[in-house]
Amino acid sequence: MLERPEVTAKILIVEDELIVSADVASRLRKMGYTIVGQVDTAVAAYAFCEKSKPDLVLMDIRLKGEIDGITAAEQLRTDYQIPIVFLTAHADESTLQRAKVSEPYGYVLKPFEERELRIAVEMSLYRAKSQQQLNQSRSELAAILNSISDAVIAIDVNDNVSFLNPVAELLTGARQSEINGQPFSEIVTCYELNVDRLISLEQLIASQNNNHGTEVRLQTTTGVKFTVISTITQLRSSAGTEVGKVLVFRDITQQRRLEESLNQSQKMEALGQLAVGIAHDLNNILTVICVNNSLLIEAASNDSIQLEQLNCISQAADRATQMTCQLLAIGKNQMVVSQTLDLDLVVRDCMPLLKRLLPNNVGCNFIPAGCPLPIVAGRSQIEQIVLNLLLNARNSMTPEGGTITVRTLKVEKCSELKPSAGVHGSAAVLEVEDTGCGMDPATLLRIWEPFFSSNVAGTGLGLAVVYGKVQQAGGSVSVYSSKGKGSIFRVYLPLT
Repeated sequence: MLERPEVTAKILIVEDELIVSADVASRLRKMGYTIVGQVDTAVAAYAFCEKSKPDLVLMDIRLKGEIDGITAAEQLRTDYQIPIVFLTAHADESTLQRAKVSEPYGYVLKPFEERELRIAVEMSLYRAKSQQQLNQSRSELAAILNSISDAVIAIDVNDNVSFLNPVAELLTGARQSEINGQPFSEIVTCYELNVDRLISLEQLIASQNNNHGTEVRLQTTTGVKFTVISTITQLRSSAGTEVGKVLVFRDITQQRRLEESLNQSQKMEALGQLAVGIAHDLNNILTVICVNNSLLIEAASNDSIQLEQLNCISQAADRATQMTCQLLAIGKNQMVVSQTLDLDLVVRDCMPLLKRLLPNNVGCNFIPAGCPLPIVAGRSQIEQIVLNLLLNARNSMTPEGGTITVRTLKVEKCSELKPSAGVHGSAAVLEVEDTGCGMDPATLLRIWEPFFSSNVAGTGLGLAVVYGKVQQAGGSVSVYSSKGKGSIFRVYLPLT
């Protein structure tokens, strides 16, 4: 025998036959339930639920009026999530198929036994309570997942996406409401770090180091790439069967860029200190060479052959002296007289002279900003930067020649400058673009190093000087290049 309910459930009866309605109400009251209302139309049932939400509705399928019980049940479930139990004498297949749309919690066929009614009500109330607890747990879980700062993607056993939290939506550009049930590979793809090789979810699981995560590169369907540290966990049922996966990842793209920038800066600082030390030692040696060579020139004033040889030594010593000046520039140890300059005007003044250094098959265009670009720097600094960038562009040309384009422009919001530069957004930009042979990734990693050159005729000091001069002026320099497609160098200097 079923026990009497501990908490009285509130039940609404929707039945257009008064005798049946009274009988059902009487039986339910004897069982300990509270009958909060008895109505005979769908409209009346909806109006009642709008004012006072019952725990359960017993609904006849066929009701008076234009709206039957099935339509009313579907509306009540959609608007108020009220569980429905159908009371019906019509159990034909077509009626049952229609009734399924409203997702009823049970059926009671008329005429019914009291036990059948009690079982249907109890089972429906229990199911409704369980569903409510499940919905609450889901809401709490969703709130937790939505509040964390990491991206979370839930994937079912078929590798289809079932959930994205807001951070995952932001990073992937996908929306939970739009992609639910779509394959994970159509939303985002995983690549090995620094290698264009795809990684499957299974390979990602296998590559994890004691659940500490794996650094990978993700690419969205829009082509956006970012570096993440990810952890993927397999979800299993109580029987041990896999039911899905959860991928948690954090965008560390900016962090890695900052680390690379810091490493490059530290590397260049160390190389600069080395260069300065070499330059000082060379200066001491060159001083001895120059002094003694001058004495020899005076002593051999009547010997033309000796004078010619000694002059060659002088010329070589002068070139070595120029190289030590370049080394000191790399180390930023030269004294610079800074002043307020207009970058646009300084570059404009340099161009006629610099164009004479180019062969006939290399064209050079200058595109000025057309507006003042006030910076604080030494004029010789800017001239050396322009000179070395132009010579580097010239040396990168193929025998057929090409074109060099020099631009000056202003950017309002610049993320390239270091905070220590004291710049809060705007910068003057010097851009040198060439149509030369370009550089591969391995070359790009080393272009700022002193004595490194991809050109056999070069000394490897030109770009190192550019780097040192730009750093000395409180700016930064970046390069964009690919093999066979030329290069673009951009120098960012803080506007005063």
